[in-house]
Amino acid sequence: MLEHTRRDVARAKAADAAIASGRYLGPLHGIPYGVKDLLDTKGIATTYGAEPFRNRVPGADSAVVQRLNDAGAVAFNAVLKDAPSAGGQFVVQAGRVLKVAVVGDAAPGGGAFSHFGLWPGLNARGSLAFVASVDGGPSPMAVFVGGPGLVERIAAVGDDLPGGRLQSFGLYPLVAINNAGGVTFATAPTATGEGVEGIFLAGSDARP
Repeated sequence: MLEHTRRDVARAKAADAAIASGRYLGPLHGIPYGVKDLLDTKGIATTYGAEPFRNRVPGADSAVVQRLNDAGAVAFNAVLKDAPSAGGQFVVQAGRVLKVAVVGDAAPGGGAFSHFGLWPGLNARGSLAFVASVDGGPSPMAVFVGGPGLVERIAAVGDDLPGGRLQSFGLYPLVAINNAGGVTFATAPTATGEGVEGIFLAGSDARP
């Protein structure tokens, strides 16, 4: 861990030196970040939190880590303090933090956003996919996709999917979006066995 810290300090100093010399790589230049132990990081143990991979050290960064290192756009879920809203989904584009949706905003299809999943997905075009809970709408939870100024609902609890009805996105909802706008999400049965279990792909302009 100490060696990793020394390396990161060296990288931070190099980033400062680059900016001082007029070389600016983008909006994330020199900004530290952390990634979950599910994404390969070159030269640093990536164990997936599992004992069989205790000593696994990948030889290359994952695509996500590489894009962060190349100073691409980043998306995040934020909890806000002393703000008009309790939290929301944001993207960083061209050095600016832009709001996609916050708690209390009207949700597509009815109701208002009340909570957001921890792990939004972002593609190279800047489109954001996320799972959110909705109060006062026809469905208590749904997958959404969009960006600053435009959000649409892709799939929601209660929708009919191939093989059955969507009843749950699972304990830890996950969503991903590719550069063509295809949104992937997982579903799970309820504790009493209702609902379809699977991984589904939906287009940004069509229901699954």
